Amino acid sequence: MNLLKAAILIGGRSRRMGRPKHLLTVDERTLRATWLEHTVEIVHPLVAETVLLGQGEVPSCCATLRRISDIEGISGPLAGILAAMRSEPETDWLVLACDMPAISTEAVRWVLEQGTVENRGVVPRLSARNWYEPLFALYNYRSLELFEALYAAEGGRIGRVARHPEIANPIVPRELRVAWRNVNTPEELQLFYSERREVHF
Repeated sequence: MNLLKAAILIGGRSRRMGRPKHLLTVDERTLRATWLEHTVEIVHPLVAETVLLGQGEVPSCCATLRRISDIEGISGPLAGILAAMRSEPETDWLVLACDMPAISTEAVRWVLEQGTVENRGVVPRLSARNWYEPLFALYNYRSLELFEALYAAEGGRIGRVARHPEIANPIVPRELRVAWRNVNTPEELQLFYSERREVHF
């Protein structure tokens, strides 16, 4: 079995939110933890190492995490994901965006359990009608060539990798789907906070 590491994407422009999403807090009242801290806390016990992809300020408790710089000349998540894979071509990667504040241990374990020796990775779908979720997904070392091909074709949409026949696309169980919820705007953030007051993730 290959070494498994987690790569968390930070440093996006957050244009719609207006501030770095990985520094937003999980709980608006206690300010207990940032989204990044929460994600690290969830994945760290399940992987050999957690690394950060991208630049930007991080909480002090995350300052010791190793960072991998984006590949120059391309934008979007491909720049970070491909950089991580190139740096350790024999490693399997659990890739996560920083803007899924309801991520859970159960959801991460479910993704990892979908990986098999036959597939190159696991990119879930929330339903048969939904699009792929490539930023909370598992990519094993054999998916490196798929990302290299995407880079060579100058097509930065990593959803193309998700459609490869050797990438599994399981449907997320209904009770776990909240873990894939993106929060992108101030309005969505307030809705998330209000729902959290009623249901604790």
